[in-house]
Order: sequence, then structure tokens, then C-alpha cells
Amino acid sequence: MKHFFLFLILLLTHCVYAQMPDTDIWLFDLTKKGDSFKLSNGINFTNRPGYDNQPSFSPDNKFIYYTSYRNGQSDIYQYDIKGKTTKQFTATPESEYSPIVTPDGKYVSVVRVEKDSAQRLWKFPIAGGPPVLVFKHIDSIGYYCWLNNSELNLFLLGNPEKIVHADTKLDSKKNLHVQMLNGGRSLYPGFLISKTDSNHWYICSNLFVMENSGNTPTKKEYKPLIETIRLNEDFGMTSRVLLIRKDTPLNNSDSHVVTEYNFFMSSGAWIYKYTVTNANALKTVSSYNWTLPNDLSSVGLKKIGRIAISPDGKKMAIVSSN
Repeated sequence: MKHFFLFLILLLTHCVYAQMPDTDIWLFDLTKKGDSFKLSNGINFTNRPGYDNQPSFSPDNKFIYYTSYRNGQSDIYQYDIKGKTTKQFTATPESEYSPIVTPDGKYVSVVRVEKDSAQRLWKFPIAGGPPVLVFKHIDSIGYYCWLNNSELNLFLLGNPEKIVHADTKLDSKKNLHVQMLNGGRSLYPGFLISKTDSNHWYICSNLFVMENSGNTPTKKEYKPLIETIRLNEDFGMTSRVLLIRKDTPLNNSDSHVVTEYNFFMSSGAWIYKYTVTNANALKTVSSYNWTLPNDLSSVGLKKIGRIAISPDGKKMAIVSSN
């Protein structure tokens, strides 16, 4: 019965993938002046009928990898930001989704829907060559993020859906540690979405909890940090070190580093921002605290979904439904 239920989940997921919405990816310059962020010089670099989604920047800020559904097949494409050119990165009988450059910079990892509908994590060498299976014994992966060279957070399909901590050195379901039940698909190191409250969703963090409690990597407590806008599970973020405080430690930590985190979410054609630092992140704030919206309806965006920001914080990729 358990295997039958899992088959139904995978089948439904495959059907959803097979009925892709019409989406495009826009690229904007992102500039900061004081507390404000400005989006400008927007271009639609996909600009075709069909599904183009799940953008992810390369660590050197030169490329965007994304999923494109064409002729009944999903593959990964690479967009050269400076050259404004696109090329196909994967071309396989299987479908690939959710591209992310691995921390070592040598591969692009993807969720691959295999012939038996299993969804496992693979990685394709950027320099060329056959793909490598990351986890042989862990499937039903919907989304993921790399925490370091070997550790990841995985969004697993099931009832309930859950976010787990996994280590490539311990390829076994027995070594998975649950981080969140009913979590969202947006995953970043130290941050994830909680959907456990049907009326309020939250961006949660374990960074500030670990500062004060010293939890081990496999037993992280995620604390609600910011209420999302209108039950939205897609967000982008940037972070930067503001200063090194040499007078008094922050809270009870030995660290003197003040880091600023900027979160971005959408509602319709509007982009909102919320800023928090590790010096003032111990109190949950409501959705009414999101401020400084950018209205992108003037350039043709209608319903914004996923948001990705380049590592240097100078570019923002936005997915818009057509």
C-alpha cells in the first residue's frame, strides 16, 4: 500500500510536469541605494511560448541555468548574461529540473525524472561528460539546496511532504534528518518555508538559533522569522557583512559579525523586500512589515513566481506567468 501511494504521488507530479504553464524568465539589474532596492533594464531572455522556469545563477555571476520544456521534454539550458546567448546544457531521454551549480563549481546538479518516474538527484559535469548519480537510495526529491560540498536539504514528496537534511557520504534513508514537515519549495542554506499553519506561512531560519544554542548540523531548530506575503512560498535573498563589531558580542555569541539579509517576495506584479540582521532576528515579524515594492507591471509582468538573485547581488531573475 505504501509503494502504491508513492507511485500515485510520483504519477501526479509527472502529470503536473507534463502540463507545464506558460512562463518566461526576466533578468533585471538590482541596485541598492540606502534602504531601497531598484530593479531596472529588464529583459525577457526566454520570450517564447511554453515553460521556462527555475532559474539559478552560476557562482561567478556569468550564467543562468534554467529548466525549459520543449517538444514534450524538459532539459536544462544555459543563458550567457554578458553575451545574451542561450545554449542547451542537457539533452537526455529523461527530464531534468531544478538546476544548481554544485559548491565545488564543477557540476550542475538537477532533479531527474527517470524512466520509472523516480525523482533522484544527479549532477552533470560543466566541462562535459556523463552525469553522476548523487543519491542512489534517496528518491522522491522535488527540490533541494546545497549546504556545503556534501550536505543538502531535500524537499521530499509524500504525505506529508517534508524537508530533510542529507549527506552524500551517507546515502541511506536511515540517515535522513527531518528539518520541517509541510515545508515550502524555496530552500536556502539556513532558511526555508514553513506551511504548517494553513493561514500563515513563514520564512524560517536556524542560523540565529545555532548562534545561541550551538545545535549540531543534524538537529537544527528552524525558528519562524518572517511571515510570507499572501501564502507565497517563493522568495529570493541576498546577504552581506555590514561590519565587524569589536565592542560587545551579539546576544550570547562569540561572533562579532553583523550580517544583513534581504528577502524578496512577490504579489502579482509587485516585488517586496524585508531586511533583517542577525542582531535583531530573534522576534518574528508579520507580513505587514514587507516594504518598498517595485511595480513591474509597466514592463509586462503579470504574476511573478520564482525569484533568484546573483551571488554578487547585482542581478535578479524573475519568473512571470503569461
